[in-house]
Amino acid sequence: MVHAFEIRDEATPLPLIKRHIAKGSIIISDCWKAYCNLEKFGYEHRMVNHSKEFVNVNGFNTNKIEGHRRQAKCKLLSLGVGKDIVSSHLAEFLWQYENK
Repeated sequence: MVHAFEIRDEATPLPLIKRHIAKGSIIISDCWKAYCNLEKFGYEHRMVNHSKEFVNVNGFNTNKIEGHRRQAKCKLLSLGVGKDIVSSHLAEFLWQYENK
């Protein structure tokens, strides 16, 4: 069974972005190709090319969210969650957070 978080195409994140992020918002991301059309859907898109930089020339970065993800992943692994299911635990956490 393939989970949605394992699919790496534009069709996976785009409905979530449309649902949770207001049009006109600035989205800062890496250069993952699934994000390449965000401006066509009414978002301002700022990218950081991690093969060249951690902060782009305009000061945009993804450091904070990546740091949070890294901390959560390390915590889950320390609790005995296997590497193969860390993403599903992160997805569950996000779902529970959104549906308090």
